Amino acid sequence: MENGENDFQDFYVDWAFPEHIDSLMLTEDKCFAEGIREERSVFLERLETSFFCNTVLKYQPFTGSESGCSPDDRASEIYGYFCSEIRGCMPGLTKNDFALGHSAKEAHDPEGHILYISSFAVRPDAPRKNKKGLGRFFFRRSLDMILKKNQKIGRIVLIVNEDWAPARRIYETEGFITTGEIPGFFETADGRRKAYVMEKILKKG
Repeated sequence: MENGENDFQDFYVDWAFPEHIDSLMLTEDKCFAEGIREERSVFLERLETSFFCNTVLKYQPFTGSESGCSPDDRASEIYGYFCSEIRGCMPGLTKNDFALGHSAKEAHDPEGHILYISSFAVRPDAPRKNKKGLGRFFFRRSLDMILKKNQKIGRIVLIVNEDWAPARRIYETEGFITTGEIPGFFETADGRRKAYVMEKILKKG
């Protein structure tokens, strides 16, 4: 276990399924401003379409009476989600290529080699000893699980709001580099913000 991960020993990452939709929507409401929240139907389509591309962050604290229990034996609460899909071609650098609320059914190609991370969030009220590192822990574990299930993936792509410095630090720490910008992509109360396109290359060709 890496340094700092002991702080998150009551958390674990699991696959996301349609029955988790209420928890995903609660996370969406707590993490994003109204103008950039995505709809329930969008998340349901992702969960029903891109299998083994979506995860949830579960919190299951151990007590002395639960020693020896597996995670499935204990009550849990979801504090984050990671949604992605596989694409067969590289998106361009326009709003339409990365549109919020796009159809996963139309975009997902299980035979593709590009993983597009459509959304990732950790609730700010997640219980933790160390306020730093939980997002990185969840992001890394999610990618590890998804890449093991989808071994054709050779490139990972995401976009991030220019104002979301903590998220950008996570991605940079995990080897992502900025490869482009989309002006005015995100709508906020203070006006529109550009999106940075970030990528990580896993395989050449």
